[in-house]
Amino acid sequence: MSVTREIITLQLGNYANFVGTHFWNTQEHSFNYDPEVEVSEINHDVLFREGNYNRNVTFTPRMLLLDLKGSLKFVQESGNLYTENQIELNNPEKNVLSQIRETIAWQDDNIEVMESEEIPMPSYQKSLMENGIAEGEEFNLKETVNNWPDFMYTRYHPRSINIIKNYEYSEQISTFDTFTVGTQLWNSPLFEDEYCDKIRNYIEECDQCQGFQTIFDAIDGFSGVSMKCIEHLEDEYSKSILAFPLIPSVVKNFQFSDEGMSETIRLINIAFSYAKLSEFSSLFIPLSTMERGWRNVSDARKFHNISYDSSNLYHCSSILSSFIDTMSIQYRLREITNQNYLSNLCAQLNIYGRKMCGAKISFPFPMNEKEDLIDFLDRFNSDLMQCISPNTTIGTDRIIQSVTLRGIPKNRLKKPFEKAKDQMKMAAYKCSSISEMIQLYYQCSFYASLSHVASAESAMKIKSPFPKEFFSDNRLTSRGFLKEFQNDEISQVNEVPVMTSVQNSNELSNTLENLYTQVERVKLAKIPRFIDAGLEKEEYKELLEQLLVFKEQYDDNEFL
Repeated sequence: MSVTREIITLQLGNYANFVGTHFWNTQEHSFNYDPEVEVSEINHDVLFREGNYNRNVTFTPRMLLLDLKGSLKFVQESGNLYTENQIELNNPEKNVLSQIRETIAWQDDNIEVMESEEIPMPSYQKSLMENGIAEGEEFNLKETVNNWPDFMYTRYHPRSINIIKNYEYSEQISTFDTFTVGTQLWNSPLFEDEYCDKIRNYIEECDQCQGFQTIFDAIDGFSGVSMKCIEHLEDEYSKSILAFPLIPSVVKNFQFSDEGMSETIRLINIAFSYAKLSEFSSLFIPLSTMERGWRNVSDARKFHNISYDSSNLYHCSSILSSFIDTMSIQYRLREITNQNYLSNLCAQLNIYGRKMCGAKISFPFPMNEKEDLIDFLDRFNSDLMQCISPNTTIGTDRIIQSVTLRGIPKNRLKKPFEKAKDQMKMAAYKCSSISEMIQLYYQCSFYASLSHVASAESAMKIKSPFPKEFFSDNRLTSRGFLKEFQNDEISQVNEVPVMTSVQNSNELSNTLENLYTQVERVKLAKIPRFIDAGLEKEEYKELLEQLLVFKEQYDDNEFL
């Protein structure tokens, strides 16, 4: 009997839920319900839980999400899994008031009606609810998605959705502003009673829980909530905690703040997040599609072979989701070895207390359609991947990294002996697996470095509501490889190979030094909302000291 090695996922913040929605959609699109097909090499039970409702089996994410009031739009807080005794918000046959009257036996004289404007349901969700998504059916999601429920495909358990009632979601301004407001909110009944109990419920359902992956917004009040949550997890469960602090590509000013003040508030929130993560997490990987993320969120990252809109959250969040989906394969593989655990990933990369890592992705992996991996690696002479960690540059010397490559079939590794020809002259021809060949490549390319490599033949599925327009320039085949010859034949991209790397090196010292320098310049007295929310000057001094000590872990004399 195999051990599941469960992971519990926490999503805290609006952008975190954009990323999380893409993540769960991608997971579900990779399911195969054909009993004749070989069992997947990826164990979906790691992230999903099996349940039972009305004698029907349900399979839902082992996840808790958190967002502000008004963010759910047409989705009920009880989720979209169970429909029995729920009010249908978009039922053309029965309006909401009629349904309430049927369920509550009160006289009309005792009912006070307060109506609000009906929230329209986007066409994608209408099709999903009525008939399912037909093959080839297209939706202009880039233009119509305003929030994450608009493109939600996966159904969530009622336990999963949690809403902060104290603050209202707005597309124009951010009301949930500071780290300290978030930490204060953690002491409210929503968290002390409900949220923590839900975490414990998930833990008690697990046979062998590996730990937690936590995706959160690092720029606003969710940073404070997330840090208190991670501190709670570390105190209560002593399991691995992998955190992904997010910096969105589009940011809003905070309420009653101009752009300059909003930038300073974001800076302090990020600094507190990094400092606390260095204390309570097992490992953390900051993510953003922007090169700069402290004060001025700017300079969008460029990715080879995809066309994306850097000002569109639906687009940018899908790239970050693709990174998490691929890098997490290492601890989701069905085959159980000492390497395939979240704790092992964290231990490999967290050397000398260096808990912060940089992230890189190749999306899609730029291999030609008729090329073997050995030939591709031999000819490719530039960086395989693009960085997706803000204010971060990672070199090629003295690096510890965890690399994952998916979507390359074993028969594309190298040619068989009788057809090998020039491949026989390469040292890599002795490699018998994808992982071994990638490991050799980095041994030869990076000086004094150590690479842990995982691979999976399963490519990343590209199905609606993922932004298919990424691949509209017709450079890719249906399986996501680069066409050998460009032609006018249009290929529907159904899957893509993806490569990711989580890297730790001395150069991350520059990231932390830059953050420390900018935070040190801030005069706390000029930002009264932090002080009003309970931040003491001594606590701010401790933040600066903690960042400086953390930065020193990455100095040259502390390395191998």
